[in-house]
Amino acid sequence: MKFAAVEVLLVAVVGLFAACGPVSVTGTGLVVTNPTDPARPFFHDLGTVRRGEKREHTFELENRSSEEVTILSVQGRCACTKVRVLRCFPAGGPPIDANFEADEELLRVPPGTRVEMTIRVDTTKIRANVDKLAVMRARTSSSRTPFLDFELHIKGEAPFLVDPDEIRIGNIPRSHGGAGQATIMTGVVGGQAMIVDVIEHSERVEPTLEYLFLNDEHIWTLTARITENQELGPIREVVTLSTTDANGQGNGGRLAVVVWANVVEDVVFEPRRLQFAPIGAGEAGTVTGRLRALVPGMSFRLLRGEVEGEGEGDLAKHFDVRFESVIRGGGERSFEWRVTVDARPGLPAGRFDGILRLFTDDAQHPEIRVSFSGVVR
Repeated sequence: MKFAAVEVLLVAVVGLFAACGPVSVTGTGLVVTNPTDPARPFFHDLGTVRRGEKREHTFELENRSSEEVTILSVQGRCACTKVRVLRCFPAGGPPIDANFEADEELLRVPPGTRVEMTIRVDTTKIRANVDKLAVMRARTSSSRTPFLDFELHIKGEAPFLVDPDEIRIGNIPRSHGGAGQATIMTGVVGGQAMIVDVIEHSERVEPTLEYLFLNDEHIWTLTARITENQELGPIREVVTLSTTDANGQGNGGRLAVVVWANVVEDVVFEPRRLQFAPIGAGEAGTVTGRLRALVPGMSFRLLRGEVEGEGEGDLAKHFDVRFESVIRGGGERSFEWRVTVDARPGLPAGRFDGILRLFTDDAQHPEIRVSFSGVVR
């Protein structure tokens, strides 16, 4: 009896590990038949390539079980990894491609059938000069191989390392503009490539380039300033730099740095929309935001706040508006104000929507309107 109990326990443990792990049991489930490294059949080394290239590898598998196995889904761990081909080759019939439009059951694989899975890695979507392990997970109906992790090592080599990869300035005030920076260094150890100059940009951006040689490193700082009085909304610009070749010769190389910004009014309310947490019947509610000036040195006085309610009855009478400067003892003017909207007890049941109106002494922004909503349960 004791031996039988031990045997049952061992079977349960083996089943647990089979259900949780990505490694196939020899001779069962889906098995890789063309491993480049027999010790790691689900791994392939794509090596070091020039950044910007797309490299592929095809894993060949076979269903070694006695039952049909369905590949339910395939999912990459990052946007750089994609399954380009997934098909099986039934005996005596034409190849069958996976149905990637299906929510489940991408591909059914009969016993003994060969499968090809081609995975592509796009080095434009990975950080330059850094080793990357791209992972593609396949989920199957097999109890032996429910999860298969296909791993592809790659390194996209570039002559320069830009940190951050893109200049993201964020919100910038319309009348003032804004700026961001990126640091550029030689990306390859011992590399001789050099930045030469800024050669291309639009009128909306003013780039400057500074050079420093520090601790045997060539360091360039690219500053991109979006000029004032641009149209409201997102901006995407590209600053192109000329570079030497890998040996430090000429100026025919090109390095493009993307610049992002979002042009907003000089005075903004954050968040853009206020959302009350669910309010119980007969209870009060509170929501808070901030009104602030984005232009350096700008300050204003918040005069008053009021609410316009929407819905049945006069919902405005159920709300109070409070505000205070974030600067203690800063007087009547401030660059930032904390604004609180209080919902009094007694709001009608159901959803409510309203407009918060804030009035300032700034001639350019005398009134700011903010939507809010919530629900009384």
